[in-house]
Amino acid sequence: MKVYKKLIPSQIFKRLAHADIFEIGKVSDVPNLYIFFGGSGIEESVYQERAKTLMTLFDSSIARLEQRNINAVLVFVTSPYDVSFDQIASDSELAQKFERHVLQELCSQWQNCKFYLMAFSGGAALALNGLHRHPNCRGAALFGADQFPLQWMGPESWRHPVQIFCARDDRVCSAPATLSRFKQLEKTGQVEWIECASGGHSLKNYIDSFFLQAFYFAETCF
Repeated sequence: MKVYKKLIPSQIFKRLAHADIFEIGKVSDVPNLYIFFGGSGIEESVYQERAKTLMTLFDSSIARLEQRNINAVLVFVTSPYDVSFDQIASDSELAQKFERHVLQELCSQWQNCKFYLMAFSGGAALALNGLHRHPNCRGAALFGADQFPLQWMGPESWRHPVQIFCARDDRVCSAPATLSRFKQLEKTGQVEWIECASGGHSLKNYIDSFFLQAFYFAETCF
């Protein structure tokens, strides 16, 4: 496993940008790529601070993937301070800029690879407002989903509808109105709802409990 922080001067957003890169196993020239979007809306100062540290919540899961001889790349994208969840949902030009930023800048060395989207909480807005329609996208898994697109229809090219993992004690994705909407989308085949026995609205909870389950399923979608 190779883990490092990618720091770049973004030409698209005219600022420093960063992502945590996890190269799992013996990475080929064209690996399966997983792009995971964090969910917290943050200020610029917090974004800059996170540029100095590495995400550690994936460590135990990735160690288990390596034991199973998985070869892949995981890119964790911190929620940007200058692309709000509401903005990207309503501004198609911004959504297109963010898509180029992710694929051509943060994932530049793998921009021609097939990829699978993952997101926590409001990171769903970053994943599902443009990137999901890219021809190389093979599917998506959401954890504690918030900011889910109002008019959702999954791409016909996907083998499986978007998976939504929701802990029973998560007051965000288990709110009555949200739960009702997801259940309706499930009836029409647009999502797969996976209710988790316990845990609240916590990135650590979802990674520790359900990241591997989602990852192993995602491998079948490539």
